[in-house]
Amino acid sequence: MVWIHGGAFQMGSGSGYDATALAAIGDVIVVTFNYRLGPLGFLSTGDVVSPGNFGMLDQVEVLKWVQQNIQAFGGNPDKVTIFGESAGGASVGMHLVSPASRGLFSRAIMQSGTGLTDFAFRPSGVADAVSLAEQLACNTSSSRTMVSCLREVEAQVLVNAQPQQMLKAKWIPVLDENFLPRSPRDSFQDGDFQRSAILLGTASDEGALMLLMEQPSFLTMQNPGISRPDYESIISNWADYMYGDAADLVTEAVLYRYTDWSDASDSANRVQYVRQTTDFYFVCPTNQIADIYAGAGQNVYVYQLTHRSGASNTPPWVGVRHADDVQYVFGFPLLPPYDLPEYELQDETLSVNVIRFWSNFAHTGNPNRDADGTRLEDAPRWPKFSRNGTNSLAYKKLEPGLPNGRALRAEFCAFWDRYIPHVLNINSGISRPDYESIISNWADYMYGDAADLVTEAVLYRYTDWSDASDSANRVQYVRQTTDFYFVCPTNQIADIYAGAGQNVYVYQLTHRPANAL
Repeated sequence: MVWIHGGAFQMGSGSGYDATALAAIGDVIVVTFNYRLGPLGFLSTGDVVSPGNFGMLDQVEVLKWVQQNIQAFGGNPDKVTIFGESAGGASVGMHLVSPASRGLFSRAIMQSGTGLTDFAFRPSGVADAVSLAEQLACNTSSSRTMVSCLREVEAQVLVNAQPQQMLKAKWIPVLDENFLPRSPRDSFQDGDFQRSAILLGTASDEGALMLLMEQPSFLTMQNPGISRPDYESIISNWADYMYGDAADLVTEAVLYRYTDWSDASDSANRVQYVRQTTDFYFVCPTNQIADIYAGAGQNVYVYQLTHRSGASNTPPWVGVRHADDVQYVFGFPLLPPYDLPEYELQDETLSVNVIRFWSNFAHTGNPNRDADGTRLEDAPRWPKFSRNGTNSLAYKKLEPGLPNGRALRAEFCAFWDRYIPHVLNINSGISRPDYESIISNWADYMYGDAADLVTEAVLYRYTDWSDASDSANRVQYVRQTTDFYFVCPTNQIADIYAGAGQNVYVYQLTHRPANAL
């Protein structure tokens, strides 16, 4: 089992994870390692001078080393499971789609991060590379000149020059010609990914970490709240960063969906913000990957950690936070000096079960069966996730009793996965081929054999010949349907009644309400 540590690709170390309990109880060999972080690992000029993704290529080299050497440690190169949390989980997701990683592992575990995790990928990092160079007084006239200058800067100076942020991290994987020639989302959606059994999941209150990063003082409060104006401002600023010109639409939609209309208290706003960030950054991307892999016929096991450790040192409102599952995977409740007296028997029992689930998956690809294929009899069965049938959308709750659940946050993920893209698509426009196809299909339905003539006439009349943009096509389609179905029939009736000597008054509403979604 090869562990990839988290830390937003900016911090962390493999040496911080004592795998003694995992190795002993699970009868597995655990490999931990370091990889380059921050600008040292991910600075990209978008060309061959500094293509970026050096930290990911470090990980690839580790996987190659494991293939070549793990037998000397009693391991099996044909049974390599990569697993990681947060940026480490996202790294696992990147390896699933990277051509550089194919054949270097056989199974994958993603904890609180996937290849679709928003803060773990962006197409280009060139602007931030230039910004860093300017900050350090380097000439940016060319990539080669800029990088040569940066290579003369002391490593600690480079590290200190980067703000340590999670959701707006600058130094993360980008497109390149070697490791990520395509975006992870495109690769997953097109089926261009390594087939394997996967196990993946989240903690129930992941978003509490994001709130604490925004409001560090909340860590000392027992029941902090967010006023409605502040809540609206937070969502608006976030939407502006994420969606640009479509921010207003997204802000209104998010505020509507993530408002507890039965509770107007400040603490309720806090709860909704935690849920929104948990869904957007963690739960829904996890569900998407699970759905994609299940649709490809792979064995998929989904979990959510819902148990708050007795040793938790945060206020109760924080709940089950980001990275809380790591302590159970590595057996901290069982292992000195991590076995704090605050850990309870149920923490120890849960840790043993989690280790067995994880190691069984590494051995057999099934958390329910151990190395020799024997089914666990003293733990409730973990059902496979599937798109439909008995186990549709099934997941395991990691809490005492290990109950199973179904359709984790499905309604809210539909909001992010279907509704928001639909809103953005409407706002962004209609491509010319799609516009022509829409008009053609409509004309075929309305006019039958005369469809071709009508299509050409409509496309001629409802095309802004001075603007070939997709948004212009959207405007013309709205005008065409407005005229055909509403304005022109209205004018016809008005004309008929006026011709019959009747009093006729025509109007058009042209004012958009201020609160329109």
